[in-house]
Amino acid sequence: MNSFDKSGQTSSPDISITVKTETAKKISLFSAITIVIGAIVGSGVFFKNIGVFKENHGNAYGIVLSWVIATVIALATAYTYGEITRAKTKTANSGLAGWSERYVGYKFSRFLKIIYGLFLYPIYIMATSIFCAEAILNCNPDWAGTESGINTSFWYVILIALVIVTVLIFLNLACKTFSNKLAKYTTLIKFIPSALVIVLGITLGCLKPENNLFIHPESFNPGSDIIDDKKGKFDFLGVLNSLPGIMFAFDSFLIIGNVAKDIKNPKKNIPLSIIISLGVSGILYLLITIGFCCSGQSQPYKLIEALCQDNKALNTAMKIIISSLLFVCILGVLNSFLIGGTGAVQTLVNEEIMVGTKTINKIFNGKPEHHKDWILLFSVFFIYFLIISIPSGILSTDQMYDGFTSVIPTFSFMIFAFVAIMSVVNRKTQRVPVSEVSYQKFQKTAAIISAIGCFGINLYGMFYQFLIRTILTPSDNSSWGLFYHNSTTLNLYQATIVFWIAAITFIGIPFLNDLLIKCTNKNYQQKLLV
Repeated sequence: MNSFDKSGQTSSPDISITVKTETAKKISLFSAITIVIGAIVGSGVFFKNIGVFKENHGNAYGIVLSWVIATVIALATAYTYGEITRAKTKTANSGLAGWSERYVGYKFSRFLKIIYGLFLYPIYIMATSIFCAEAILNCNPDWAGTESGINTSFWYVILIALVIVTVLIFLNLACKTFSNKLAKYTTLIKFIPSALVIVLGITLGCLKPENNLFIHPESFNPGSDIIDDKKGKFDFLGVLNSLPGIMFAFDSFLIIGNVAKDIKNPKKNIPLSIIISLGVSGILYLLITIGFCCSGQSQPYKLIEALCQDNKALNTAMKIIISSLLFVCILGVLNSFLIGGTGAVQTLVNEEIMVGTKTINKIFNGKPEHHKDWILLFSVFFIYFLIISIPSGILSTDQMYDGFTSVIPTFSFMIFAFVAIMSVVNRKTQRVPVSEVSYQKFQKTAAIISAIGCFGINLYGMFYQFLIRTILTPSDNSSWGLFYHNSTTLNLYQATIVFWIAAITFIGIPFLNDLLIKCTNKNYQQKLLV
């Protein structure tokens, strides 16, 4: 039986799994921090802030307050996992799903394991690879930061994205420690564009105080096609509308749980890496936002144009440098998702809860264990990549990729908060005994803040953005997408359809998996979701 299966605490099946804890090199606390920061900090804060600026009508105090509130909620959520992540799990790399099995139950855990392995990580890898490909093309000085964006065929973007993922997986098959090394270097490099934006933004705010939104919020330019009657005014509703998008910036902070067996002293270093990484990321996000507010701009290319408008050569050189650094940032995010994704699919196979598990094990019998994980992850990724790339290539837009990822943090943070609340309930139920996990001070307070924030913000954002606002202004353009712009832009009505298709897929994948198991394996003995 399971080492923690007593008094009916879990109803998971009795599977004999041997988890090898020895590895050639264990992941240190510093390396764990770089993996988590690598997954959290990408290019979103540099380009998605425009939505926060518009919602707050350019009022710097509203913009900063939006980020402060989101950071507090995210930190409160992360703090609760300082206790939760110390619970033993049946499979070392099961992450959130494994901890959920202890605090909630087997079926909920199994649901999460399937979502993480067959939807969340493959979708994130798909979208991030597209943005990574766009970042490479954006290094061309004729394209970088232009209003029209990258003006080459979007099919080239799709091809480059596929090549990037294929190469990364090949390198990981050739060298098991490649991703861990790449995570260290890309995370360190990520601080360079962040520092540039902070320093250049504050400098521009001092040189041109008339553009500083802390001093002159009315100077904000929301765009030539937008009329803002509240320009420069503080609006609490604007703060509220900003929060769902900002929460996206903190997603994936639990990624380190999917490589738990490779972490040195995991009971100590996993919770530390989560809290430290999220704290560092939150401070970094706030400083970047302050830099943007000081400059009166909401993205790095516009900041550079404002600072170097009298020197065309310097302007071009700075854009190339920023574009190259942003490519490294996005590559680091992609690398971290690949690390987490292999752990997620490994859990599916080891616990035999994915359709076709026996066939997969038979094919890879005798081959190195990590080969199976990487190839299986690539196979699932490629299915989504093919399905979404065909309409995206025809429409020449990256918005559908961004749209599919938008559904993940909406549900993820509610799941995070739910498990956090269940850890408080555990004080009465004792599913996880105090002898195994000592209770953490202020856990209840942090869990309550997390629940109110995560459920309130994400439910509001989901129904307001993808129902109410769509009904009121269906023809407004969606804010999805990153570098690639052309005449085809999804409006709110179309974006809402994409969002709810992604949401149905997110929830339905585990049930589809179980249906296929029932159809293909009549002798399957484990418990299904229904």
